[in-house]
Amino acid sequence: MCIAKRKIVLAKFLEELSTERPKAKARKKEIVRQPIFSKGDCIVFKLKNGNYGGAIILEAIRNSPYPYNLVATTTLNQLQKPTKKDFISSNVLIINFGKSDNKPLINWILPIRYKNVAHLFEKIDTIDVEIIYDLKQINYGFCGDFDIWVIDQADKQFENELSSSKKSNKSISIKSLINKSKWKLW
Repeated sequence: MCIAKRKIVLAKFLEELSTERPKAKARKKEIVRQPIFSKGDCIVFKLKNGNYGGAIILEAIRNSPYPYNLVATTTLNQLQKPTKKDFISSNVLIINFGKSDNKPLINWILPIRYKNVAHLFEKIDTIDVEIIYDLKQINYGFCGDFDIWVIDQADKQFENELSSSKKSNKSISIKSLINKSKWKLW
């Protein structure tokens, strides 16, 4: 009895497979997005202490479903809005609070909730970034929130430096991240 029912169901299934569909299933179109900032953009934001902080966009992945920006947060912490000259002469912020062990604050950021925090950031100027950063070869972290990984981390580091007077002995200049080395090894 069971085998007879199974035969009927398989016959119906075979008939269904052999008939042509009236309309083929449409393919999903890949959504191509653009990053929020362009390569070399200097962005400014307000810190908790009322001063201005800054970050530089080292790379922007364009025409991709994942439009990452490589963001280097700087040591800028000043009363007036920073200028292009201030950005070039600054260093990368090295975080050493909590379990962070002298880690440079450079991250690939995917703008997941950027529309909610866009009012916190302002593009001031653009600088030339000669170095090409590849998403696959660089060992920087990946994250999704500009406000948490740029503003909040900078606030925490500056507060840590004030409370413990413990600055990092490590230093990375912005110039070293934007200019190609003039020396060639052959």
